[in-house]
Amino acid sequence: MAKHDSNEESIEVTCPECGAIVRVPIEEAEREMRARCPNGHDVELAKML
Repeated sequence: MAKHDSNEESIEVTCPECGAIVRVPIEEAEREMRARCPNGHDVELAKML
């Protein structure tokens, strides 16, 4: 996952496999609909209504 600007808005989720905190820029989350935790697990993201 590419590094992002710390001023950019991001979301924070918890990896369901290991409990690690994952921060991903909102724009990337909307585009990819997934994130990767620091331990390499894929975290599926769901669009919030």
